[in-house]
Amino acid sequence: MKNKYVNFLSYLLFLIVWTSTYAERPELYDKPPYVMIQHAKINGAYKFNYRYRNLLNEEDKIVWSESVNNILSNDGLGIAQYIVDSGNVTEEDAVLGMYKVVGDYIQVDYTRFIHHYRPLMIPFYLKYYKDAQKLKLSRYEKIEYLLRIFQDYPYGLIPQTYEGKFINGILPINAVFKEGYADCDTKSLMMAMVLSYDKDFYNRLAMILVPGHALLGINMLAKPYQKTVRYLGRDYIYTEPVGTARTPLGQTNSPYSNSINVIPLKLVHEKVDVKNSASEIDHSSSTDSLKDNDCPDGGLLIEFETVTGDKNQFCQKNDGVKFINHGPALIKSQNGDITRKYFKDGVEIDI
Repeated sequence: MKNKYVNFLSYLLFLIVWTSTYAERPELYDKPPYVMIQHAKINGAYKFNYRYRNLLNEEDKIVWSESVNNILSNDGLGIAQYIVDSGNVTEEDAVLGMYKVVGDYIQVDYTRFIHHYRPLMIPFYLKYYKDAQKLKLSRYEKIEYLLRIFQDYPYGLIPQTYEGKFINGILPINAVFKEGYADCDTKSLMMAMVLSYDKDFYNRLAMILVPGHALLGINMLAKPYQKTVRYLGRDYIYTEPVGTARTPLGQTNSPYSNSINVIPLKLVHEKVDVKNSASEIDHSSSTDSLKDNDCPDGGLLIEFETVTGDKNQFCQKNDGVKFINHGPALIKSQNGDITRKYFKDGVEIDI
């Protein structure tokens, strides 16, 4: 590969101008009060519980788990910060970090990003697919359904650097789950990942970039009053996956009248085996006992038997005053029934 140095100083200046000097930068959104997102490390896997309000404005949830290795992986997006600090970012560095060189600048390779991280979004696709079948959703309703999921997902600003890598404000999906929030770019890409598994949409998607903001574009026939942007003969409907206002398909949070950049996503369709997939994806082991290394934050595994014959295992930690429950707990009754619970800082949480 050509070992060309990227004009990184100019690139950073371009980023500052692009994201900071326009009035169309969207507001910072608060998490809706009814939204809950929790995660816990249980039996060698991270278990996630995301509660939101669905298309029917009813409380709904997605519960899934993922292996610790997949969640803690630092592969994929990003250029090592020490390389960036040196000022000697090569084209090879950029490509390895999931960027592509455009002239003297680098830009996230959205297509590669989606293909790399989309297996982590299969639990969201399964929820989408099964509910769309159950509710007999139209194509437009399917998009509205997904919008509610991602609009409710907690919003936060992404740092320029994460775990020693320059990421320029786009968080890897495993980090999204671990940190519990995403921004406009990342939410748009998450939604695109779900749609990349749908044969009706995988080849109709584009990222729409405006100063200080990003959103998804979907090539569909627009209904009256739905806003579109035209690029290379295709009309893309604006799709806003951020905002507590739960903005409908074809409407936007701001006018977005200047400096619109459309980047079509060249995605390969991949079929998910829905019939043989569990409704809740679970990579955790269903053991009937806990081990010391199951206790998070250096906690201790406490084992005791009650007067009724129940065998209890609780992870506990010292909060400076006393020992409190913190981590998984397992209660095995006399007849062999097992109850699992999870505590965080002494409080039982729903995982």
